[in-house]
Amino acid sequence: MILRVALLLALLVFLWAPDVVLGSGTYWVHDLRHHHTPWRVWAAGEWLEGRVPLWASGVSNGFPLTADGQTGSFYPPSMLLFATLSPGRALDWSILLHVWWAGLGVAVLLRKMGRSPAAMALGAAAFAFSGFLATHTLYLGMQNALAWLPWALWATISGRWPLVSLAAAMMLVAGHPQAAAFGLLVVGAIALGRWARPGAPVPNPGAGWRPLLAFTAAMLLAAGMASPQLLATWELVGFSMRDGGVAGAFANIGSLPPQELIGAVIPDFFGFDRPGDVTQTYYHRGDGYWGSGENHWEMAFYLGLPAVVLAALGARRRPAWTALGGLSLLLMLGGATPAWPLMRLLPGLSGFRFPVRFALVLTIAVAVLAAHGLDRLSAATEIERRRWSRRVLALAGLALAGLLALGGGLRLAEVPLRGALTARYAHRPPPPAPPDDLPPLLRASLPDPEPIAPEEIPARVDRIVTSLLASTSPLGLRLWWPVLGLALVGMALRVSGQRGAWLLGGLLFVDLWRFGAGYQVRVDPALVEAESPLLETIRATPGRWRATVVDRRQDPALDTALMSASIGLMHGLRDVILTSPLLLVRNEALLGELGLDVGDRGAVKVERLARHPSLVDLLGVRWLLSVHDLTGAGYRRVADTQDLTVGLFENPDAIEGALIVDCVRLTDDPWSTLLDIDPRREAVVETPVDVPDCEVLLTESAVTMESAGRVEIVSETPTSLTLAVQADRPGLVVQTDSWYPGWTASLDGARVPLVVADLVFRGVAVPAGSHELVLRYEPPAITAALRAAVGCLLILPVWGLARVFVGSAGRTRAAKTASERSSAG
Repeated sequence: MILRVALLLALLVFLWAPDVVLGSGTYWVHDLRHHHTPWRVWAAGEWLEGRVPLWASGVSNGFPLTADGQTGSFYPPSMLLFATLSPGRALDWSILLHVWWAGLGVAVLLRKMGRSPAAMALGAAAFAFSGFLATHTLYLGMQNALAWLPWALWATISGRWPLVSLAAAMMLVAGHPQAAAFGLLVVGAIALGRWARPGAPVPNPGAGWRPLLAFTAAMLLAAGMASPQLLATWELVGFSMRDGGVAGAFANIGSLPPQELIGAVIPDFFGFDRPGDVTQTYYHRGDGYWGSGENHWEMAFYLGLPAVVLAALGARRRPAWTALGGLSLLLMLGGATPAWPLMRLLPGLSGFRFPVRFALVLTIAVAVLAAHGLDRLSAATEIERRRWSRRVLALAGLALAGLLALGGGLRLAEVPLRGALTARYAHRPPPPAPPDDLPPLLRASLPDPEPIAPEEIPARVDRIVTSLLASTSPLGLRLWWPVLGLALVGMALRVSGQRGAWLLGGLLFVDLWRFGAGYQVRVDPALVEAESPLLETIRATPGRWRATVVDRRQDPALDTALMSASIGLMHGLRDVILTSPLLLVRNEALLGELGLDVGDRGAVKVERLARHPSLVDLLGVRWLLSVHDLTGAGYRRVADTQDLTVGLFENPDAIEGALIVDCVRLTDDPWSTLLDIDPRREAVVETPVDVPDCEVLLTESAVTMESAGRVEIVSETPTSLTLAVQADRPGLVVQTDSWYPGWTASLDGARVPLVVADLVFRGVAVPAGSHELVLRYEPPAITAALRAAVGCLLILPVWGLARVFVGSAGRTRAAKTASERSSAG
């Protein structure tokens, strides 16, 4: 039966996105374009070169990109796809195969629970094509990780401990730490609930605590297999804005407003806003959604009307899953209830925000309960089915009456409603500024608050009122679809046997298809690998330069020309920026000062760029792309796109990778000091080095701080650089990539200290003369974790085979004992 369900799911996947399956469209929008595809192209390329993808020099002035947690560098399915297919096809098949895998996992889980084939198929569709997974496909790692959740639950319930380890490890490395953490909380809850209840059935009757101990061992083995990812991410957290956890206000970002619980059954009541509809790159909110949540796709968790009705029928039979769904609803509300603040006390959860993502727990709970409800319906009498049908039809009538009444009231009160909303926005307090006691570096790394401009208020009010009227219009689909859906479900409840069961499954798929099949916009596959017309000019000047964008929040149609965010990784470029939840605080502070961060937008970016040209030089930024004219900031225009929308500007004074200075300024306030020096002549350090102090050198020496020598990069890989240094006198070599733990320095073969220079870069003191300086990235903990992960991976099949042999021997002994008892009798 599983094979039939697998084939049915494959058909449904095709119906979900036939253009993607056939190669005429590709999922290339928003985060899939800016982050997830370029990062995986980079990681797969590193594996193909025989290197572990630990360090990316092409983003954020050098960054431990795998440690971000969203790269999927250690996730075999993703790396295999991106290593063998073109980027667009790899992305598409990664999404579609995980939709299929998620549904198949739910089907296997439900078969273990004793559900019928129709219930298995319905539950599989309810999860795989759910509103949550459809909207969060935008985050590829999240979608990949959640596809393994039902498999982890099935293995836990079945007592297949090696498979528990495998599924949990896949969740941990798939590319979204939060999804893995929330999902594994569910797995742990099911494990505890199954074996902590007195009299609960266990895979090995009489085993007592052994199953729970086996589950613990399985999770430890999973952590061992995922340890390179876990350790790298844990280390990066310590240098990011999430070091030590986050404040409650930050943790509550992404809480579901209570009124938007209606999204479970009417997903577009507060408007409809797909990621592909947003008209600004790096922006997470468009004009279609007017709710008070962060954006539409984070708040959308549409469950499907047939699934909700059937889950209500199955809730009494599965109280544990009902309780799990109820708890997830409370957690989704964030700080509005005590549930989320208490949950954040658990180890590892203090750094997360977006509690609304607990909708993933609600989604799988509803899928399981709906399957049980369908089997309950199939076994019900004709009288029971008619009674349930009448109740659902009555609910449809009440919904229709309520929405019509609300719409009538809104139309009568439209004028005062517009006035009230206008007054609300006009007197709305500005967004809170960062606290006064926030460290300067952290303050500088935060985007400026964006108040609502007075001229924007009328348009915003009009959007809200227009959308409210559309949601309650007797002529609109927003009103009639939920009412019609409930009515169809009510009538389908009267149909008995397998015909009724499959009818309800079909209604569910159509319902979810209407909402989610087109939620992620598809584009022409040729756009994925299209190159900026400005690349030819950039490549004509070889060297270790960086190319970056000034004012990145533009129309997404310009992404290819601007090579925004990490798109340059796919074309061999280096950029100063990275969009990550674990940004290095110091680097972001520096970029914000120079106007090269994401942050705000407009002419203010150009103004900031002009303030510190020497720091732009220090970053090695030779090429700047922008929709603004940067000639006033001192840069030379060298090329344009054909429509003149995007210009390419050259900075001939950029420093190519490294320089040497002959004095330093030792300070405990590197931020302020850096803004006041000439970085070509001086360097800022925070620990003593054997290099003259600048103030002493200027007052007691005849040195005029001309060039202290030359530095040339001889060879480079992502994790090593060899530099030839010619020092005219003792000085400090500043290598302009990010300082980070794990980087070491050797001068003429001897290990020497590597210090933080100029706030974010690497510094090495050198004596006068000619030297070979070698920098290597060799993080000892992660290197050890790689070996441990291989060992744990080898343990997995041994454990599995041992269980097979032990189980076979046990069955043989049991059969022999039964035979002997039979003979004796």
